Amino acid sequence: MKRIKTAKKKISLLSAAVLCLCYNAAASGAAIQTGVTYNIVNRWQNTYLHDGGNNALYGPLSNNAAYRWTLEASVGGSYEIRNIGTGEYLNIESNNGQVQATTRNPSWDSAKWLIEPTADGYVRLRNRWHSTHFVNNEHSTGTAEIGTIHDSWASAQWQLVVVGTPTPTPTPTPTVAYTFVNRWQGGTLLDGGVNATYAAQSNGAISQWILVPSDGGAYLIRNVATGEYLNIEANNGMVQSTPTGAGWESAKWNVESTGDGYVRLRNRWQNTQFV
Repeated sequence: MKRIKTAKKKISLLSAAVLCLCYNAAASGAAIQTGVTYNIVNRWQNTYLHDGGNNALYGPLSNNAAYRWTLEASVGGSYEIRNIGTGEYLNIESNNGQVQATTRNPSWDSAKWLIEPTADGYVRLRNRWHSTHFVNNEHSTGTAEIGTIHDSWASAQWQLVVVGTPTPTPTPTPTVAYTFVNRWQGGTLLDGGVNATYAAQSNGAISQWILVPSDGGAYLIRNVATGEYLNIEANNGMVQSTPTGAGWESAKWNVESTGDGYVRLRNRWQNTQFV
C-alpha cells in the first residue's frame, strides 16, 4: 500500500438501397465547480487521468483534450465526470475492477461520483453505485482501478487542477432530436438493445436520435434514451446500437440527401454500405 505518500424533428429515410495557467482547486480551498475544465492528477504517481478508449488510463500529461474533464452535477450531491475530448463518462458499469470511459445511460449510478476532500487539499472519488469503492492506481497497471482502499493510500487521492481560468457555464443550445422513418415501409428506427430495429410507430426517446458532428463531415448518431450509437463494428450485416470505442469509423455516418426530402445513411468504414 502507498501511504501519504428537447425540440424534435423528423427525417425521412430511404430503404437500405437507398487547453496552461493552472491551479489546484482543492488545495486552494476553491469549491468544486461545474462548467470548468480540470486535469485529474494522482497524488502518488503524479500521473494524469485520461480517456484511453474503453477504459480510463493514467500517464504523463499530454496537451490533448482526452486528458481534460468537466464535472456535471447529479443527484444526492454526486457528479458525473465527462471527458472533454470524447464526451464520454467515467463509470464502472462493467463491474470488472477497472474504470471505464464510455457513453453512459443517465440513470446509471455507476457513472455518478461523490468527490470527498482530504484534510490536505486532495480528493477521493467514491462511486455512488458501489459506495465503498474508490478510483485508485494501487497496482500500477496503467488502467484506473476501482475498489476498496485504505485511508492512507495516496494512490486513491487526486488533485483537481483547473485548466485555465474558470468561466461560467454557457447557456446550452437546445438539442435537436430526430426520428428516422423508412421511405418504403414507414418503420421508425429505434434502439432495440444490441441491434437497431424498427417499429410501425414512434416509441418515445428510444426512437429519437441526435446527430453528433464527427470528422470529415460525418456524424455519430446517438440514441436519446440509451446514449448508445449506431455502428456496424460487428460487421455481420446488421446495424448495432451500442457504446462505441474511441475512433470507430464503423460508428460514423455520412448523411446524404436524395434531393426530395429523404436521406441515405452511408457508413464511413464500409463506404459502399447503407442503412
